[in-house]
Amino acid sequence: MGRGACGRRVLALLAVCAVACGLAATPALAVESSGGRGGSAIAVQTAEAEDADSAPEGEGTARTPADGMASDVAAADEPAGSEAPADTGATDERARIEAGDKSDTAPEGSDARAFEADTAASADTGSAEEADGDPAPADPAPADPAPAGWVREDGTWRYFVDGAATTGWLDWQGHRYHLDEATGAMDTGWIVADGTRHYLYASGVLAQSDWVATVDGRLLVDASGAPGNGWVAANGEAYRVADGQAQTGLLTIHGNLYYTDATGMLCHDCRVVVDGRRYSLSAEGVATDVTEPLAKEGGHWVYRCKDGTVYGESDTDFHAGTVEVPPGMSAEQASVVRATNNVPSPGAGLCSEWVTAVFEQAGIGSWGGDACDQYREWCHSTDPFDLQVGMIVAVPTEPHSPLAVKYGHVGVYVGNGLVMQNVSGKIRYQTLPGWISYFGETAIVKWGWLGGRALA
Repeated sequence: MGRGACGRRVLALLAVCAVACGLAATPALAVESSGGRGGSAIAVQTAEAEDADSAPEGEGTARTPADGMASDVAAADEPAGSEAPADTGATDERARIEAGDKSDTAPEGSDARAFEADTAASADTGSAEEADGDPAPADPAPADPAPAGWVREDGTWRYFVDGAATTGWLDWQGHRYHLDEATGAMDTGWIVADGTRHYLYASGVLAQSDWVATVDGRLLVDASGAPGNGWVAANGEAYRVADGQAQTGLLTIHGNLYYTDATGMLCHDCRVVVDGRRYSLSAEGVATDVTEPLAKEGGHWVYRCKDGTVYGESDTDFHAGTVEVPPGMSAEQASVVRATNNVPSPGAGLCSEWVTAVFEQAGIGSWGGDACDQYREWCHSTDPFDLQVGMIVAVPTEPHSPLAVKYGHVGVYVGNGLVMQNVSGKIRYQTLPGWISYFGETAIVKWGWLGGRALA
């Protein structure tokens, strides 16, 4: 090997050593080679040196690669002219991984948002695309929710709970319904449930403590909705029924005597006359026989009114004509009797209008309303001994005409056992027993002062 080649190799080795040894002290190192056959020279300069050929005066000799020969000799194997790689943080990252750090945070200096997106994508095992790149099939459409509550189907109502139709009895918002045991359809009308008949209104609500219509007449159902037996409360009154049908008249129950009207309603706080005997009814409806019949003539009981008139119960005929004012009447009573002779009929079905006109003409006062209104407001007695001339006699309903069924009938007691009235558009009088017998078929006849105005 010639000296030139050897010198070049030494220079290369020195340059590598200089780089390895001078990193801490010499930011930049320049190696310059010159020479020829006669020899070679080496000059080492730092970036801080002001003179390219020598160290500044007073600063001592410039550092050379030889001063760091004891440093990392492994650098001698690096290719000539290579430089140490810049610190990219790889060493710190490798140390972190080797230490077992499993953090998902983005490496320092990287784009954190991109890292999070990449992490989420790599962790997602349910990719939206299949392996061949086709979109994944869409989720099926949600099923219709299960029906709940009242639902109208096939023209009828059903009630659903957890998707299933309810059957049998249903209590809902304070009312009771029955749903067909087989189909769940809401029942109406008469049904048989639990071995008993029940009635349900058109709304499906169970009828309770109320009168309902049947082909055979009205039936009273009790609180359970079944036809009542015994005493049944309805509309604020007590009724006596057997299998829903009214029991009427004098009834002996548990040793006590009671009286019920044509509808089966218990009468109380009044007096009644039955078969010639007078009965006083207590607040509880218990009847007490308080008088003996006065007489029996021609097979009929005879009664005596307070004015002394004796009358029987057989004559139901209507009579045309006027009546005389009984003796001993007050001026107002006499005025009412005369007015019944003078006031014409206002028309058929207008009995209460005629009575109102009579009292207006007599100068007593004006009280309107239908016969049923006048009955409920002013008529409170059934005792013949309470009946006085000038009182009205009325029923809240009677069966001889559709209007009378709804509005009742009313007349004026004119004395001598007679009642004057407007009937079928004509003014007619009738005996009191006949009036009671004819108009009292379906209700209790009562009497009292119209407007509460006593005339005697």
